[in-house]
Amino acid sequence: MDVLFAGIGPSSTTVKDTGENFWMIASVIDRLTRSALRFKWVTSAWRFWRWCGVPGPDQLNQELIPAFSFPANIVLAFDQGAKAEAIRDQVTIPIENAVQGIEGVVSVQSMTSDGVAYVMIMNELA
Repeated sequence: MDVLFAGIGPSSTTVKDTGENFWMIASVIDRLTRSALRFKWVTSAWRFWRWCGVPGPDQLNQELIPAFSFPANIVLAFDQGAKAEAIRDQVTIPIENAVQGIEGVVSVQSMTSDGVAYVMIMNELA
């Protein structure tokens, strides 16, 4: 089924129907376009505000969002051609044993496969 997108005269584009989300987006765009054409003074006022330097929603300070980092460390070890058992015995287990004694370590999770060792170390939340 072909549908009309935005419905603004001969410049409209015909696209394929992609479901309910399409109709919602098309409806919002159609309303915004019709409002901008009907209330030209609002569009002009908005442009004037932006020209005067008043910040819009896209310019809000991101400093209001606190910095946050997950208390985790990840160790990746690669050895092409090595079997999983060899990497587990020679790399993964020694790393796990070494970090278990570090203060603040909450848990250690690991995964080993052919050629790759992955160790995730979770620390206390500070």
